[in-house]
Amino acid sequence: VGVATEASFQLVFRALVQRGRMQWAYNHNSDYTCAANELEVLLEELEDLEEPVSSETYNMVLESYGNCANSRGNYRYAQKAEGLLQRMGDLATTESRLHVLRAFAWQQGNRDDAKYARTANDYLKQLEAQEDVDEVALAQAYDWVLEGFSKAVGGAPQADAIFSKRTKMSVPVPMADYTNVILAWAKDRQTEGSNIKATVLLERMTELFLSGELTEDPEHIAFSSVISAWTELDEPTKAEELLWLMEKEVRPKTKTMQPSVYTYNNVCHAYIKDNSKIDTQSLKSIAKIVKYMEDNWNEQPLIKPDSYTYNTFIKAWNLSGNLQTVEQMEQVLDRMEAVLDSGKVTNKNFNMVLNAYAKSREPDAAHMALRLLDRMKTSQLVDPDTITYTTVMECLSKCPETEFAADKALELLAEIQAVYEKSTKQNTSMMPNSRTFSTAILTITKSPGRIRAARELLDQLIALYKETKEPSLRPTAHGYNYVINGASNVVAAVSRKKKNADDDNDEPLSPIDEKRRIEAFKIAARTYKELREHKELKPDSYTYAFWFKACNQLLPSTSELYVKFMTLSFTQCCKEGMVSREVLNRFRQGHLSYDQLGELLECDSRHVKRQTTDDMKPVWTRNVKGY
Repeated sequence: VGVATEASFQLVFRALVQRGRMQWAYNHNSDYTCAANELEVLLEELEDLEEPVSSETYNMVLESYGNCANSRGNYRYAQKAEGLLQRMGDLATTESRLHVLRAFAWQQGNRDDAKYARTANDYLKQLEAQEDVDEVALAQAYDWVLEGFSKAVGGAPQADAIFSKRTKMSVPVPMADYTNVILAWAKDRQTEGSNIKATVLLERMTELFLSGELTEDPEHIAFSSVISAWTELDEPTKAEELLWLMEKEVRPKTKTMQPSVYTYNNVCHAYIKDNSKIDTQSLKSIAKIVKYMEDNWNEQPLIKPDSYTYNTFIKAWNLSGNLQTVEQMEQVLDRMEAVLDSGKVTNKNFNMVLNAYAKSREPDAAHMALRLLDRMKTSQLVDPDTITYTTVMECLSKCPETEFAADKALELLAEIQAVYEKSTKQNTSMMPNSRTFSTAILTITKSPGRIRAARELLDQLIALYKETKEPSLRPTAHGYNYVINGASNVVAAVSRKKKNADDDNDEPLSPIDEKRRIEAFKIAARTYKELREHKELKPDSYTYAFWFKACNQLLPSTSELYVKFMTLSFTQCCKEGMVSREVLNRFRQGHLSYDQLGELLECDSRHVKRQTTDDMKPVWTRNVKGY
């Protein structure tokens, strides 16, 4: 109605400022707004009245910018506050600068460059230079700037200098200042010894709290950030030490501290994150942490173990090489099922145990894997998947009971195919893949009489891939290699004591063995030829090693065919740069004479036995993995 005055506007300004950081929408179709946005508009209306605007009014707008400033979005409230401060000119007061300082401190993004925190620090220096600044106001300014640096990366030294000044003031230092300077150092990756500095400050804060000099509860984030700093530096022992300091000494004396499962998991994972073998003490440390979580989560719900906790624990057993690994890991599964809610126990937990069986040297691993598979089939919490079946087959591939293992592998492959087909190919978690077939082939080839069945499985895989073009069914060299190698196991190798092609000491084979030998070699030769001529795959060093093994064991040692295959194949192997140590050994273990070997190896026949891959032309070994 044209009668509004500055005092009228101030009433509205104060009401909006009291809303702090709150955001709201006027209706369902409007964007969210906040006090800073509203006050901007109102200030323009007030200035349009062409009446002087007081510092008090400007400061309320600056306060709203400080309240609403944050790193999300692109609102740039700090820059707007700075622009308004400059417009104020001589009207700017200490309070004005405090609001702008806070706006920059609160606009600092987490783990971003410290540019906004540094700008806030520049305003702090201006306030320090003023003689009329109230110590309480200055202390508040220190607190805000420390908060800015606590979120930034690269500003720890400045934060430390500010904190040092703050501790010398008569105004009590709040717990938040300790937390903020600790966070600044914990996030610093540019200053040498930053993790040590953070730890020293954390321990000092703990000491002051336990002695009663600091009366506020320490914040969990102060501990978790320093713990994370040590885990990132691959120092799990130090991280665990701080975990127990927090849990055993500090938390019981607080009312508000609530450690989280993330912190505990972080320490556990630090012991195994490089995937190398861990020692017994590391395993004990993880076991102790998990046991504590299990025993205390009813009192502290936030540290309840989760699926990640148990995955880490199982992996630790796997990496430990402990003789009791297999039995202990099944006990971990029992404990996990007792603790985790339905839906939080995952296939991955069980599959990791199966993987441990597959990697272990336990003679009964295959039977244990089958029992665990049966347990999953009857479980109400999990269902086996392709990884489950494939890993069980891997265990079977190492089973000394080769006939039993071959039968089981075929049974499991048929079972997973049936489940997938029954789901009308919708249950993709049960879709057999190339590795499933290859592992079944490997298992079957361990049984000498099953080479034809192994080749049939390879043919089935090839046909499925051609039919579906499903990437996961794309054959690899592994399946071909397993068939070539398996063919060698059909007939026992005939030992030879001499390396002279003119000396024939081969023992005659029975008619049945002779028939098997011929069939096995035909399968090996067909498989080798297909891989050599494949448009997408290429033979690797294992292909050649297995092929030489097959020739040595399945072809008559003095036949022209044997000499031809060995000579041409070795020449091709050299050309493709695939001469590995295993290839060389298999080649030399055959029935070529020393003269023939010397000619092919391009060395004196007297030195054939001493020849190594290091003595060969680099081009012959250039594509071997590890060279």
